This record gives sequence, C-alpha cells and structure tokens, in this order.
Amino acid sequence: MTAIIFDTELTDKVDGEIIEAAWIELGAELDLAGERNLIPRLPESVTPFVERYRPSKPISFGAMAVHNILPSELEGCVPSCAFDLPECEYLIGHSIDFDWAAAGSPERVKRICTHAMSQWVWPNATGYSQSALIYMLEGATPETREMLSGAHGAACDVRNNLVLLRHILAQRPQIATWSHLWEFSEECRIPRTCPMKKHEGVLLEDLDDGFIQWCLNQYWLDPYFRKGLERVQSGRYACTPEEIDDDFPF
Repeated sequence: MTAIIFDTELTDKVDGEIIEAAWIELGAELDLAGERNLIPRLPESVTPFVERYRPSKPISFGAMAVHNILPSELEGCVPSCAFDLPECEYLIGHSIDFDWAAAGSPERVKRICTHAMSQWVWPNATGYSQSALIYMLEGATPETREMLSGAHGAACDVRNNLVLLRHILAQRPQIATWSHLWEFSEECRIPRTCPMKKHEGVLLEDLDDGFIQWCLNQYWLDPYFRKGLERVQSGRYACTPEEIDDDFPF
C-alpha cells in the first residue's frame, strides 16, 4: 500500500495539460491485521520527485502568472502525454481533485484532501490556502517565508503539503492508518452548509424538503453535497433514531 503526496502545474486551469508534476511517496507499516496500512512516521524533510513536460498547447498567461514556468523552459522535455502516475492507493493533495483530474482521474486511487481536512480541523482559520495555513501553523517568520518562496511550484507545494499533513495528524492522533485518514477526508468533504447561492451558508439540516429533493434530482450535483443532503433526508424520514449514525467520531 502506498500513499503519494501529489501536485501538478498545468497549461491552464480548465482542460490544461501537465507541464510539471511532483510527488513524495509515503510507505505503510503493518497494522494489527497484518495489512500494510499504518501511517509511518513522516519524514521531517524529503526531496520530492519532480519532472517537467512539454505540452501540445500554449500555456495561458493566467497559469503562467501563477507558476512562472516559461514555454522555453519546456523545450526538450518529454511530452505531457507521456506522464504516468506512479502506482499508489492513496493520492494526497490540497484540493486534490484538481491534480487527480489532471492525472487522468484514475479510478484506482482514493483521494485524501488536506484542504477539506484543514477546514474541519481548524474551523476558525482566516484562510485555507496552503500558504495561509503554513504561516498560521509554522509562524510568521523569515524561515516560513523561505519555505513558501517557491509556492505554486510542484516540488515546493508537495514539501509544504507534507508539513501540513504532519500538523493535521498531530491534531488527530487517533488516526493511525491510511484508510482511517481517507475516511476522515471523505467525511470532511461533505459540506455542513449549503454551497448553492440561493441558500448559501444555510446548514443542510435547516434546508426545506422541497429544495433538498430538487437538488437530489439534478444529475450535475456535487457528489459530496449529494451525500450530505441524502444524510439529512435519511435522518428525517428513512431511519429510526437507533439507525441514525452518531456524530462523526473525529
């Protein structure tokens, strides 16, 4: 079993091609069942794998302004279509869906989102970008600024995501296995308030039945929002009190 902290830089935010990819491979130790599932002691520092790729389409200026990768720097690199995600079971990242989609949306991997978990672990943080969280957790110091000096470069971002993951696990010491961490991430991704403009910020359990049913009838509904609404609906009508799950134990 392998978990990978993963990050990419693309030609564009929408339908972009990978021009830089970086990852840190994290192993697993045997759990009580003899499965390689235990989260090992995370390294304090590590050199990530990083590689650049030559795209078949131009880099948008908006994307270039974020990652500062110039087209001339990609000449001679292998083509973007040659990218191949290494074998892994868990893919970890800040808003990992973006990078997972860039890698071809492989169904074989389970996504662990540090952005979603951070919102649950630090509900009163003033910002949830990776850089904002690193400043909050590591301190507003020259050393932290140096850590972040290469932000929006894939290698820098995976190193800093390792730091963020270490802080998350320190706040949740009961999470000892990769499968447990994935379950926590999945729960954290279910919104507690409505993300849709009409009822934005309203707790899901305070939404009226008609609106909930209308949402559930929409094929395009975010799957985690759908799961939250189905949980509310089930709690109201389909389950006895004994069948309704207790509050999430994290």
